[in-house]
Amino acid sequence: MDQEKQSAIVSGMRWVSTWARQRKTHTMLIIVGCMLLLTLATLGYDGVRVLRDRGKLVVYSLDVGQGDALFVRFPNATTMLIDSGPDGSVVEQLGSVLPFWERHIDTIVLTHPQADHVGGLPSVFERYSIGRVVMTGVLHTTPEYLELLQQIRDTRTPTTIVDHPFVETVGSVRLEYLWPRTSIAKRSVPELNNTSIILRMVYGDTSFLFTGDAESVVEDALFASRQKLEATVLKIGHHGSDTSTSQAFLDAVHPEFAMISVGRKNKFGHPSRRILRRLARAGVEVHRTDKEGRIRFVSDGTRVTQ
Repeated sequence: MDQEKQSAIVSGMRWVSTWARQRKTHTMLIIVGCMLLLTLATLGYDGVRVLRDRGKLVVYSLDVGQGDALFVRFPNATTMLIDSGPDGSVVEQLGSVLPFWERHIDTIVLTHPQADHVGGLPSVFERYSIGRVVMTGVLHTTPEYLELLQQIRDTRTPTTIVDHPFVETVGSVRLEYLWPRTSIAKRSVPELNNTSIILRMVYGDTSFLFTGDAESVVEDALFASRQKLEATVLKIGHHGSDTSTSQAFLDAVHPEFAMISVGRKNKFGHPSRRILRRLARAGVEVHRTDKEGRIRFVSDGTRVTQ
C-alpha cells in the first residue's frame, strides 16, 4: 500500500472517530465506519479520489487490453466515456474510477464501431444509465455495434451525430469536435479507422487530443486545414501503430505527454518502435496501459499532473 493511500485511510479514520465522539456514537459504529472506509479506500481508491479532484478535469485511459477506453470527469462532475475497449472488462474499470453509488454516465463518445472500441458498450448500457451517445452513425456489422444500436433504440437514448466540426462546452471545458467533416451516417466506408471522431478538449491553459484510430491521411487533412491541434496530452492514434502519429502531426500537436492504450504482448506489435522513437526524439513523456495499467491525468486548468 503506497504512502498516499495510507495517509488517506488514516485521515479518514480520524474523521470517522471525531465525528462519532462528537455525537456520542456507540463504539461499534466507529469500528464499522472505519472498516467501511478501509474497504472503500483499498478496493475503490480511485473512486475515493473523486472528492479530492473536485473542480479539476480528470482523464483516465482505462486498462482494457487491446482497445481504447477513456473516462473523463469534468470540473462540474459531468462524466464522459470515450470508447469502451473490446469487452465487458470496461465495467470493472469504471467501477474503480466511479464512486460505487454512481450509476449514470452523461455522455458516451463512440469514435468508430470497430470491436476493440465498441465491444464493451453493451455491458456499459446494462450497468449504467446513459445521458446521450455521440457517434458518426456509420454503417458496420460488428455484432456489438448492432447490439448497441438496439440498446439505444430500446432506451430511447438521445444521439448526436458528428458530421461536421463543431464546439460544445461542459462547464468551463471547451470540446472541439474536429473530425469527421462530412456526414458518413448510414454509409458503408472502406476504412473505418479514418472515420474516427477526433476530439480536442481545452481546460484553461491545458488541453487533451483524442484521435481514435485515425491514420496519417486524416492527420494530414487536419494539419493542412490549419486547425489548432496543440495539446498538453495526446492520445496516440491506433494504439501506437506506425500508420498514425506522423512527424508533421506530432510537431503540430507538440504534446508534453502521450498515452497509448494497448494490450500486453498483442499480436499486432503495437506500439510501433518507430513511433516510440519519434516520441522520444520529441521529448514526449509516454505512458502505456500495457506497462502501467490504468493511466490518470489531472488538470487544474494551469498544468497537467498525474
